[in-house]
Amino acid sequence: MKLLDSYANGNAAWDGEALGPQMREACRTLHSAIIGVVNKFFAPYLDRVTTREMEAFTLHDRVHGRKVAHLMWHILTPERRQRLTPPEIGMLLIAAHLHDLGMGLSPTERNARLSSSSDLWERLQLDESTRENMEKLALSVGNEKLSIDDRRHAERQLEQAREALLCQDTRERHATRIRYEEILHMLEEIHRNASSSTPDISAALGFDSDSYREKIIDICVSHNEDALVLVQPDPNNPSKTRFPRDYPVGRCNADLHLIAATLRLADILDFDRERTPPSLFYYLLPSTLAPTENRSVLEWRKHLAISNWNIDSKRIVFKGRCNDHIVHHAVVGFCETIKREIENTRSTFIKDDPWPFLLPSEVEAEIFEDGYRYVPYRFDIDAARINEILLGHSIYENPLDAVRELIQNAVDACKLLDAHTLLQETTEPRKSGRIFVRYEEPLDKNHPPRLIISDRGTGMDQRILENYFLKLGRSYYKSTEFNQTRIQLRARGVDFAPVSEFGIGFLSSFLLADRIEVKTALWESEKGDTRKRTLQIDGPTRLIRLRDEKNDGVSRFKGTEVTLHLKRGSRRDRNNPPSWAEIKMYLETVCIQLPYTLHLVHSGADGIREVNIEPQQLSVSVPLHLEPFTLRIPVNDPELGLNGEIAISNARLAKNAIQQISRNQPLRTEATSESASHEDGSVLLRGGFKISGVPGLPSTFTTDRIAGAKLELTFEKNPSHRYLAVNLARTKLVDEEVVEKRVLKAWLSKLLDMGEQLHEGYVYHLEVRGTRQLRPRRDILEDALWLQDYSAYQIYRLGRLGWQAIIRDSRSETVDDDFDKWERGEGGALRILSFEHELHWRMLDLVMPRVTRLKMGEQGSLYLAPPCLNWRERLESCRDFISVPMGWGDFVEYIGHISGLLLYRYAGSRYINLKFKERVVAVFEREEEVAELVIVLDKVVYSRELGRQANLGRQEMEIFNRAVDAFGELHIGGLQGSWSLKSFVHR
Repeated sequence: MKLLDSYANGNAAWDGEALGPQMREACRTLHSAIIGVVNKFFAPYLDRVTTREMEAFTLHDRVHGRKVAHLMWHILTPERRQRLTPPEIGMLLIAAHLHDLGMGLSPTERNARLSSSSDLWERLQLDESTRENMEKLALSVGNEKLSIDDRRHAERQLEQAREALLCQDTRERHATRIRYEEILHMLEEIHRNASSSTPDISAALGFDSDSYREKIIDICVSHNEDALVLVQPDPNNPSKTRFPRDYPVGRCNADLHLIAATLRLADILDFDRERTPPSLFYYLLPSTLAPTENRSVLEWRKHLAISNWNIDSKRIVFKGRCNDHIVHHAVVGFCETIKREIENTRSTFIKDDPWPFLLPSEVEAEIFEDGYRYVPYRFDIDAARINEILLGHSIYENPLDAVRELIQNAVDACKLLDAHTLLQETTEPRKSGRIFVRYEEPLDKNHPPRLIISDRGTGMDQRILENYFLKLGRSYYKSTEFNQTRIQLRARGVDFAPVSEFGIGFLSSFLLADRIEVKTALWESEKGDTRKRTLQIDGPTRLIRLRDEKNDGVSRFKGTEVTLHLKRGSRRDRNNPPSWAEIKMYLETVCIQLPYTLHLVHSGADGIREVNIEPQQLSVSVPLHLEPFTLRIPVNDPELGLNGEIAISNARLAKNAIQQISRNQPLRTEATSESASHEDGSVLLRGGFKISGVPGLPSTFTTDRIAGAKLELTFEKNPSHRYLAVNLARTKLVDEEVVEKRVLKAWLSKLLDMGEQLHEGYVYHLEVRGTRQLRPRRDILEDALWLQDYSAYQIYRLGRLGWQAIIRDSRSETVDDDFDKWERGEGGALRILSFEHELHWRMLDLVMPRVTRLKMGEQGSLYLAPPCLNWRERLESCRDFISVPMGWGDFVEYIGHISGLLLYRYAGSRYINLKFKERVVAVFEREEEVAELVIVLDKVVYSRELGRQANLGRQEMEIFNRAVDAFGELHIGGLQGSWSLKSFVHR
């Protein structure tokens, strides 16, 4: 400011020539405008930071702005200081205060960011567990049943979680063009409403009647980007650089490259006890958002103790004291960050241009330990062992999954390019000629075949190669950089979610090849780097050879090409590399509905053959003989983002049709297998790729598969705006039950909606099983609250269809009359001919305990007694059978030859004889004890039938002894006989 004041007074000049009155006046105007804007706008706005987490960690107040401006002056060489032009001085000073102004949030802005309608939640892409935890905390705060202390504790936890999220969001958002535009627009609006008492921000954003508003925004944006942006081309004019060295402002020039470089260096050097650096904030941010699992964030400020720092000709040294090894390590790490920043910034200056900063390349920390000894111990990763694990069969069971991984990368690269293209063009990007898979047969036995996967996608430049491609486990699509790009795309109505996400997919290529070549070049010159790079990789743990080539002209190379030199033994238990036929069949199985045509090219002795894999429709393929009696159910679940079709064939008619086929064609081969049933008709797609079969479909033991589905998962409705998570091999959803429950709802609600129009054969021996093993009998339905959209009577009617169909098999003439009499309360009990997983029994099991009694006979045969009076009315008015369940209980009426037994054991039928209920509950009062008694007696009978001792735990033995003491004369039994309780005890 002193130098600018000297210009205004005519006491100095940047080019050695005396300034005229107009230039001095322009300097005076700029000087006055900067003072007014900094003092009246910037400083007060920075001082009102209300993000409490941010306030605890990083002081982005007026002191930081002043210190950055002070550092800017002192790190410049004396010679370069004296040549600063007025617009350069103005830009440096404004940038020093404006670059972090986005950290300051007014109470209104703070509340807006935390509102449910804010894009904060999608920007941070929170996982479901974090969302659920925050929702539970919010419910706890308003739960009056909890104690005041518990509610206050939940409130503190929720507040800290929100502050951490807001802090993370603010850090990622503060250096965006949108945020700077918001701030400047607000300050301009304030001046328009109170022009006499507030400064004009536009006067400080220009010189000599020429505005540099847009450039100062771009300079501030760049301070949070990679240093290479300093030399990238202008996005709007590729023939010019983004930060030119001689940018005209009025009658002067400004070196924007110097200004942007000065800002980034001065900002990162503001590292002392007054301001904890950003890296420490990121390190200390509670990853689980649970304050009980982290040290109090307010404690960290007192640990950081950088007392002073010094710059000499060889190194920058930060000195201080510290009483915590973690903070000490973070300080050492941040010094390395500063060193890299200086090196990266220096690389953007050409060799012939002198380095304009008084900054050496070495940065060190001299910290005096207080109560500890700092040794930089850390876990060291054994890269070879990690590769061995990744390349074994613990993740990828099929080595050909590597081909899918490469095609996924190609699809994502093309989709990202299309998203950028749609912002500039109105025509839809082409879907063909983008992705190619080429198999080249070897010319002789000494060379392996080659598999080449190429795409016309975004490609990669040196920065992406180094920061993501060559970093195991680091995915570009999980980075803040991509997240910001995606937010900008979505703001303009364009979006896509990547299928790739783990950062290990390319490594799977070594399942098929030891030698790999990667050719890549960026699709456009926006980043300033369109050179073609070729990586030659010999094995996953060896050094990589890089060749860098010029890549200019209209026909220049764009996209990525990966060449695998297929190795022997790349298929399990086989010596030869995979053949073209195997790869082609694999791709046809996995690549079901890609957004692009997949061009397959086979080059061999017979010449070149080409075939395409086109996207398929979401329609289930059903054998012709099943089509007439197949129910096709469209699926459109907007909440989950599940689309496609489910097909269920009439199980009774399918059984008859398949029996007829079996008589005409006793043997079934691979060529004819699909003629019998929905043999391979269950496909769940994610991003167009098959990941697994469809969970939640019905099945039947009476015939081949009678249900199929072809469903795709979309990402638009997912709260994280990403696809549902999968395992590392991409062969199964992490939370498969989410889809299972929606699939169950899709087909079961259709059957319920059809009501009387539904043929009973569709419920014939239809089974409902869950994906988890050893489910309780009603587990898959017990939380299906949507079933209560239907009355209990509608549930019964669906159950009755299957019940009738099965009984009709044994006595078709009287079934309808028997059911009519039974429903009128006449006649005896009707037998349930079913297994526990069958749909009709599950439906009856849900609702009928409210209106009838269960009976059991020999071999575990179950019967339903005629229902009570007014049973229809009771079921029609009942819609809480899921939320308020009513089961049969542990006691049922025994009939026939087993009527005198205390317990009769038969697989799936664990009930105690109702006849002895009073005696049992007199000893075992709690329901839990009765349930345990059933398990113990069942185990005792089963062991006796097998001719071995029953292995009972201490608590089980106690329960059994109590039963023997109370009613030891009673008998328990099964198919092989019955025995008194006391006969099992030798005393």
